[in-house]
This record gives sequence, structure tokens and C-alpha cells, in this order.
Amino acid sequence: MNTKENAQFVSILVVDDSKADRLANIIECKRIFGKLPGIDLQIEESATLENAFQKASENTFHIILLDKDLGIDQNGKKISGIDHIQSFKTLQPHTQIFMVTADERYEEIVAAMKLGAYDYFLKSEDPVKIEYRTVMLGRAFEKSIEELKQAMSKSTKAGLYSEFVSHAPVMQMLDQKLKAIAESSKPVLILGASGLGKGATARRINKFRAEFLGQSSRSFVNINIGAMSDALAQSELFGQDAYSFTGSGSKVKPGLLDIARGGDIFLDEVGDASSEMQSKLLKVIEEKQFLRVGGRQPIQTNARFIFATNKKMRELVKSGKFREDLYMRMQAFEIEIPSLEERKEDLPAIIESCLRNSLVDVNHKKISINDFPEDLMRYLMRDNIPGNIRGIENDIIKLVSFIPMDSQGKPIMKEWKNILGASALVRRTRSKITLDDFLSADIELVGPSFPGYKKAQEIFEKKLIEEILEKTGNMVTAAKHLKIAKSTLSVKMKHLNIKTPKEIRRDDSRAN
Repeated sequence: MNTKENAQFVSILVVDDSKADRLANIIECKRIFGKLPGIDLQIEESATLENAFQKASENTFHIILLDKDLGIDQNGKKISGIDHIQSFKTLQPHTQIFMVTADERYEEIVAAMKLGAYDYFLKSEDPVKIEYRTVMLGRAFEKSIEELKQAMSKSTKAGLYSEFVSHAPVMQMLDQKLKAIAESSKPVLILGASGLGKGATARRINKFRAEFLGQSSRSFVNINIGAMSDALAQSELFGQDAYSFTGSGSKVKPGLLDIARGGDIFLDEVGDASSEMQSKLLKVIEEKQFLRVGGRQPIQTNARFIFATNKKMRELVKSGKFREDLYMRMQAFEIEIPSLEERKEDLPAIIESCLRNSLVDVNHKKISINDFPEDLMRYLMRDNIPGNIRGIENDIIKLVSFIPMDSQGKPIMKEWKNILGASALVRRTRSKITLDDFLSADIELVGPSFPGYKKAQEIFEKKLIEEILEKTGNMVTAAKHLKIAKSTLSVKMKHLNIKTPKEIRRDDSRAN
């Protein structure tokens, strides 16, 4: 199942003035990495330091095999690879350098490693030495990959909600579709409102793709194009060449496309991409290669693209704001995430997932979803939650951060309304009854709790107006529904101290 298109990319640079020694090292690398399944090995060779520095400034190398003795310069002076270790590390901080030597002079090996070499590579046919080289090259590659991932981690962090919950029938159907999509390497476009879990869906595709190819793990990186400037987005995605930096000590900055080789790259908010970014994305998809910012040398990529947006893409294309040719390339597979209203069955599991992840930063608190009272669950599962799952996340983060604990270490959940500023909304999220239910109910009208005719009328009017305003969202529609003039509604609202929809939205925004 492992094909070159989906293989793990390994890049090695061999630097040696001797053609025979370069060939021997290349054969050795092919022998070592050729044993491993699913490896796409790329080896470059250089006979001179000048050529090696040129290649190191234009490509990302996981490993450099640098010969200690590189001949003689124009002045008859010996060229030592040891003297240039730091220059290579400046260009590529995450590459692992092996000093290749024919002897084992301890002081030279120590000097090389102090200057940044990962280890030494002894020219020997001794079986023990060959086995050592095999082990150390594998470890060096893993170390390079890990350092590259850590360097880019600021761009690839997921939110609290990264689990894919699929209890609802519509989500089970989507899950089956994702499995089918994972059998292809074509681009995917995920559509849906903000906060519905497009990132979790992309990770689900990544998981299914790894399973389909028999991979134990698969690279996954993501970038939110809409959250950064165009220049920064291009730098993060494509990386920067040494030529694009000013001053001394310039170095290659790898991009997310370097990290994503043999894996998946998730581009969120692609609908906000600039025209320049759109052109570059189209080129990458069509040609499977890219240029770093300021770069001159095309770099190959086999990453699978997963795009997402909350925009109406067809409208953007129609208005000329988004390239139609790119849109057609992106939507080899197009899927839409169902709204939360379509998947109510998933909400308890989503809430539990957000709670579990938010407790990581406050592990001294022991809070379970079983501690949540019914009115809190109704509040978190209400219709039209601002921000969807992200809104639930935000509420739970506040709750976990500020909820007081009793002497037994249990949360005092009665404080949740004050913490979330939710008193008004809680009243609006109680179970609804029809007007017929209200009229047929056995209401206590005689007794000390009855406020009198005028007050009862005001209470009913206020409830009626608030409910209709909530449903309609504006005063004009509400007045039409009530069959009264807007001016009459405005007078009644002022008399009954009822907030306008705009005031309610502003208060909710401040609470969040």
C-alpha cells in the first residue's frame, strides 16, 4: 500500500571531494534506508564546500555527511570539514551532521561534536562499525524530524476540541464518507460554520489515511491562513530561503510543506487567501513543488492538501474574489460539517471532551461531567450557541478556571451562572411549552403569591415580548408578529424594561 507519493521523505546531503567516497556513502545510505518500508529517499552530493552551501541554502536536509578532509584550497592549505560545521548549522539548525573520517582521532571527534556535529561516520568495513552507522543514521533522522516539528509547533497547535464525535446519524454518515475519502490522495475541501470541528474532521481524514496505508503514524500540520498576514502565511507555509534574510548568519527557515512531506497539511480559512497566495497554492497542487520565500530552487512535495472555510465558496468564485481553477482543484472531495442542531446526540460527548481537555492546565481540580447540574447542561446544549463548539470550549474554560471548590475538593456548581454571566440565558433555555399548554395549566391565582391583575398582565406581556424578540431577532419582525406598530412595541419595551436584541447581543458579547 505504501507508494512513493505517500512515503516518508528522507533528504541527505553527501559532501566529499572524492567521487569514489561520495559514491560509497550514497550506496551506504541507500542500503540503510532502503531496508525501511515507505521511505522516499533523496540524496544530493557536492564535491566542493561552495556547492554544498548553495544546496543547503535551497533545500532542507535531515542529514549531512561531511567529510573531514576536503582537499586543498588555492593557497595549498588543507580544507577541513570540521571548520565548516557551524556554517552548515547556521544555514540549517535542524539538520544532523555526521563528520566522515578515515581515522578515530579522539580529539578531532570531540572537536567536531562540540561544534555541533551529531556524531562521526568512520570509513570502515568492520561489521560492528557498519551496524553502528546504521543505528546512528536512523536516530539522526528521527531527531531531525522531531526538531523540525518542534520548530513549527506554534503553527500547528490544535484547540481543546480535537476529538471527532459521531454518535448522531448524520455524523456516522460523514464518518463513512471520510473513510472513503482517505483512500485517495486528492485534495479535500471542508465547509461549515466557525467552531463546528473542521480541524477535528481533517485529523480524522489523516487518521483514516494512515490506517489505509498501513502507517503507524502520519504527519499532520495545520495553518490558519485567515489568522495572519499574507506575508507571514507564506513564510509559515513555504518557509524562507537564506537569500530572503538580510545580514550575516542567514539560514533556511523550513516551512510547513517541509514538515508535511508524506503526510497531510490542513489549511484553514482558505476562503480568506489573498490572490497571490491563491496563485501559489494552485501551482503547488498542480506541479507538486513550491519555492521558498526568496528561494530559487523548486522543492518537491507529496503532502495531501485538506482545505477548510466558513465562507460560501461558490459566491466568492462568482464575485471574482476566489480563483475558479483553484476552487475546482480544491474540491476533488467536498464535505460539509452538519450544524450542532443536526447532531444534538453528540453534544454531551463534545462537552465531556472539552471538559477533559480544559482540566489539563488545572489538574488540581477534579471535575466530572456528572457534577454538571441539569440547567448547566441545558445551557451548554442550547440552540444557536455563539461560536458553536468553540463557544462551548470558552464557557467550560471559564467554568473550570473560576468554579470554587469545597473543603472536600468538590466543585460548588451552583456558582456556574455567575461565572458564565448566564442568568438571563438560563431563563430562556428552559423547556418550552405552547400557549395551549399555558392556558390549560392549573395556575395558582388565589393566594399570597398572586401579584394582582395589573402586575400579572405586565409579567405576561414581558414574557411574550421577550420570547418573540428572541425568536425573530429584530423589532420590526417582532411587531409584525404581535400585530402592533413598531412604535407601540418600543413604548411597551421601555415601560417593561425589556432590552432590544442589539443590547442583548452586546451584553452576551461582554459576558464571553
